[in-house]
Amino acid sequence: MNWDAKRVVIAVAVLAAVVLLIWALSTSSDQPEPIEPASNGQQPSTSPAGHATNDNPPPPGDQPADTDAATLGAQATDKVVHHNGLPANEAEAIAAFEKGMAVLESDKIAARRDVSAAVLSGHLPPDQAEYARGVLAELANETIFSRRIFDNDPYVQRYKMQPGDVLSKVERSLKLHIPVELILKVNRISDARKIQAGQTLKMVNGPFHAIVSKSTMTMDVFLHRDGLDPVFVRRLPVGLGKDDGTPAGLWRIKRGEKGRQVAWYPPPSSGLKGRINRGEPDYAFGAKGIWIPLEGLDENTEGLTDYGIHSTNDPSSIGRAESLGCIRLGDDDIEFVYATLYEHWSTVLVVR
Repeated sequence: MNWDAKRVVIAVAVLAAVVLLIWALSTSSDQPEPIEPASNGQQPSTSPAGHATNDNPPPPGDQPADTDAATLGAQATDKVVHHNGLPANEAEAIAAFEKGMAVLESDKIAARRDVSAAVLSGHLPPDQAEYARGVLAELANETIFSRRIFDNDPYVQRYKMQPGDVLSKVERSLKLHIPVELILKVNRISDARKIQAGQTLKMVNGPFHAIVSKSTMTMDVFLHRDGLDPVFVRRLPVGLGKDDGTPAGLWRIKRGEKGRQVAWYPPPSSGLKGRINRGEPDYAFGAKGIWIPLEGLDENTEGLTDYGIHSTNDPSSIGRAESLGCIRLGDDDIEFVYATLYEHWSTVLVVR
């Protein structure tokens, strides 16, 4: 082999070596990086779909039993911190409040929806929540409890009275789930017998509900129909049972016993006996004589009897825990609750 031939062979060998080196380097760069150990020190395996899994589940007690995915998601959300340093739920409540306030003048129904969401979340700062409740009370007076109808309000409708219509039957046929008293108040009618055929009335799509807080001694009344966003309407001061005597839990308005000027049958703990009528000494329901009975719906309240919401002969007890266990309201407030909470459909949630 002459020298020229040898140089060709050497050049080919060098070129081949370079190609092999480049191929090896490129192949190694395509390999996945090693999986970092999981936070609990265990190495996760890989499922057939390629998702990281953990063959060893967390020990019992790490997660509550029978917790569904939605609850776990809510718990996880509570731990997320918003970019401005506020907990995510508080930040979301503030954002909903600000969103509603931004359209307060241009779209009262949207404002009512968003500010209600902020208030009912329970996550607004106290001062802001108090201000928001005042805004919502005014919005409720304007959009729900006045004769005015906003076209984009899902909670109201118009109804033209027909010959032979009776208001109580109209309420049931429309499935409003509100007392007739409220229809009269909204339409500024003092006597249902004065309603004439052809007259158009504003109807409210109920039912209303209430949340009673033992810590704040308040009742929050709100409107909520299935499929619609809840609407906060008013906060009222209440009196509750002494020695934690008002049971926490879920109740509803009992059918058939709601009334005015009803007789009071004192419980044994009162030290009084027999039936006491309105106007007689020791009558607990005061001048209004209003009684709204409750029946229990959950494991804490089911089977409990003789609890209710009523007017009182002792206005100074409002805001205090001095009753025999019932929920007391002042004269004006009990009239409002009587006209909004509806038998069987309205619920009352008592919380600590």
